[in-house]
Amino acid sequence: MDVEMESVILEYYDKNGRRLRKIVNNILARFGGISQKDYDDFYSLANEVFVEAMRKYDDSCKFDTYLFSCLTNQIKTEMTRRNRRKRRPDNGIWSIEQMEEEGKCPEDLGRTDFYVEWICDTYAQEASDGRVEVYMRGLSQLQRQIVERRVDGMTKQEILQELGISEYTYNRNLSQLKSYDRAKTLFNREDRDCTKEARMVGVQTAEISKCTNYSVSSYIKKLKNYSIRGDHPLQRNSGQWSSVQKYNLITTVLNRYPIPEVILAEQIRDNGTENWLIDGKQRLTNLLEYEEGAFKIGKAAERPLIHYQTVRRDEAGAVVLDADGTPEYEQCTVDVRGKYFHDLPEALKERFNDYTITAVQYLNCSDDDIEYHIRRYNAAKPMSPAQKGVTHLGERYARMVKRIACHPFFERCAPFKLSEFSNGTIDRVITESIMVIWFLNDWKKKQEDICEFLKVNAQPKHFEEFERMIGRLSTVITKEGAELFHSKDAFLWFGLFHRFDKSEADDCCFVEFLASFKDELHKKVVDGQSYDSLCQKGTKDKAAVFHKLMTMEKLMEEFLENK
Repeated sequence: MDVEMESVILEYYDKNGRRLRKIVNNILARFGGISQKDYDDFYSLANEVFVEAMRKYDDSCKFDTYLFSCLTNQIKTEMTRRNRRKRRPDNGIWSIEQMEEEGKCPEDLGRTDFYVEWICDTYAQEASDGRVEVYMRGLSQLQRQIVERRVDGMTKQEILQELGISEYTYNRNLSQLKSYDRAKTLFNREDRDCTKEARMVGVQTAEISKCTNYSVSSYIKKLKNYSIRGDHPLQRNSGQWSSVQKYNLITTVLNRYPIPEVILAEQIRDNGTENWLIDGKQRLTNLLEYEEGAFKIGKAAERPLIHYQTVRRDEAGAVVLDADGTPEYEQCTVDVRGKYFHDLPEALKERFNDYTITAVQYLNCSDDDIEYHIRRYNAAKPMSPAQKGVTHLGERYARMVKRIACHPFFERCAPFKLSEFSNGTIDRVITESIMVIWFLNDWKKKQEDICEFLKVNAQPKHFEEFERMIGRLSTVITKEGAELFHSKDAFLWFGLFHRFDKSEADDCCFVEFLASFKDELHKKVVDGQSYDSLCQKGTKDKAAVFHKLMTMEKLMEEFLENK
């Protein structure tokens, strides 16, 4: 090594040595069960990889990106070599206290803590089709900040301190990042967009439905490669279940208790056949997320002691045989509370992946058939009014609503709660806005009635124009003005912005009006009533909506005249 290269290496390592260790920790986190001695070995390996990377690096990409790729590949190779040695598996009862003492459960060693960084960095290295860019584009500003800091190797506590957020806020956002509906953009290279339309092809068949059994691993594979579509525009998003419901689903599978069948609907189109997931999305996506390491089983799980049988092994890891050459077996019990999927014994991982769930597939379904089945099967756990309403919108417009709901305005500008992105609230705001902009005289109070009306009377241009409108708003709106666009009144402000177009004033004038309204105009009396007094009624009756919008428009016109 020449003197100049040695100087460069020492300088870089002096500045980034601590970060290099963090990168190694994050790569190792996905494997689990690693001792401190193993960590020391891999730190030494990382130093060797670092020196070699410095020698071979060219400027075709960032050095940090190149180094991460080299480290990942070398550590994977070393882990594969080590895993070829047979080891005696753990047996007996594992308690939460034991796992914490052994260092297997803390978040900074778990696969989940590394999950977001693993997605971004791994796919950045292995994918060139923009999936990571699509994934990142759909995040809120706070979520992007969390991801970027995880990629930089910052710990959870460092992120909390730098961003000034609570642990609760951090965990809620991290949970959203790891959800199926977020991560599905990274699953497959094929462009399968639920917002794109295709013409349905009618095929005559004598069968109405058929039953097939699939293993959990098969369902996960089919969701990832889109041979089962979990993204029908009329379907609810994943993430509807509570934590306890998710824990109990996993223990149900590990205990080998049966769970309800999954419902699929075959739809033959001119560009191929789709198998839509009608019922069972929450079950399958939670199984997928657990297998991916998105959550661990909590203390509230029921029946967490899982019994299983495994072959006995000697200290060298070899199978113990009796005098007849038959393997000896032993009965084991494991407490799965506090465990991620990668923490489970191999026997339980296999049990999880091999667990079968019956799928009932309806054949040759029309759009109306699918709409009907989604409503029918979701009657057991009722949809929210917003979610149920969209099922009356029809597939064509539901696709457009789902596309608009992904617009950055809703996540990066407007003050919507995290739960409102999964419970149908954004869809409701969009349909209410379309209604108040173009069909105010036909206003309906119930979301179901609004969607029924729009299905018959709306046109694609209405949704397209609304999407362009929020695009304009997102480029000029301030944080203070955006706070008015909450889930209760956002449709009124969208309606007012559409009326603002008649003034032909610059969009910045509307933003100035929002600031003035928030400061003082909301209290100003117009025709005997202020906006605040109208809001005290808290109703979406036609008369109330009409009066609120008229008051807002008069205040805006007066403001623009005085500019």
